Amino acid sequence: MGWAALPTAEEWWQTFRTSALEDKPKSLDLISRSEVAFRERLTESLIDRLLDTDEAVREDAAWVLAHVGEPARKALPLLMKLLHDPVPAVKLRTVSTLGAIGPPARDAVPWLVMFLKQSETVLAQEAFQALARLVPSANSIAGAGTEISQFEKGFFKAHAEMMRTRPPFDPGVNMTMGMAPAPMEDRHEMSAILPTLIWLLEQGHRMGRMEAIEILDTMGREALPATGELIKALNDGNSQIRRRAVGVLGRIGPETVPQLISILNDDRLDMVYGACLVLGEYRQASKEAVNKLVALLSRRDTRIREQAAWALGEIGAVEALPALTRLTQDADGEVRRQAAWALEKIHKSR
Repeated sequence: MGWAALPTAEEWWQTFRTSALEDKPKSLDLISRSEVAFRERLTESLIDRLLDTDEAVREDAAWVLAHVGEPARKALPLLMKLLHDPVPAVKLRTVSTLGAIGPPARDAVPWLVMFLKQSETVLAQEAFQALARLVPSANSIAGAGTEISQFEKGFFKAHAEMMRTRPPFDPGVNMTMGMAPAPMEDRHEMSAILPTLIWLLEQGHRMGRMEAIEILDTMGREALPATGELIKALNDGNSQIRRRAVGVLGRIGPETVPQLISILNDDRLDMVYGACLVLGEYRQASKEAVNKLVALLSRRDTRIREQAAWALGEIGAVEALPALTRLTQDADGEVRRQAAWALEKIHKSR
């Protein structure tokens, strides 16, 4: 166990509290490998400390509970209360501990979902990881006869599919999930998780948005109901998510074209840029977009002029030839080159 003599729970706690921060993980590792009886005694002493007036004591108590294993379940009622703690560090540590406890902490799901909506905060990221650990699989609850909510069902299936489609040796996925993969049995089952994927795109933390997009990328036309949220993702603050959203929209099919055309007048440049990329990929199916793409050739942003020219060349828009010819005199060199390329491509396609 690593101890010369077994300390009492109180002795261990006092040593832990006074030890340097870099030494605390070693103490916690010893706890996780100690006898159950000791961890049970320690849990009893920690439960009282979750109510301490000193915020550092509450935070440390929650931290230790993440390492005592099954005995930590006794602390669940108070840990649930700490989700409302006014101190962010205490709340963050509590979320992490609930994730470590796993499925027995499922009553925390509604609160974790709420934290997940807090966009790019550290709390949202921790809530996402906790949900991945405490939302049970269908197999794990079948024997207990426990019902799971639609959100839980969708969240688990989404993560299971993510593990199935990701490379097998991705430590980031394994650490986040903490569960075995359960591959989708058919396309119908994948469609069943669409509401959860759309929800994650709309309100989830960056990790959730990325996972949702990666799953949608495997669904082809069945991802069509997510088109609206994918178009919004073209304006995401994360460039990787923007690029993946372009790829997914380009694989759903030309049914997305009307919605893509409708945003070409938008002031959000990343969204317009992404729409041009997708419309160009659909070529002839994007003919209805030509007039609006021509109008984009006059926009102030050089990226938009360049991308609109590319899309018009891919579409083979003969009616855009005069505007593209004028664009070869643009002040920006890249725009001039793209306009010349588009003119050559359209002439070749005639």
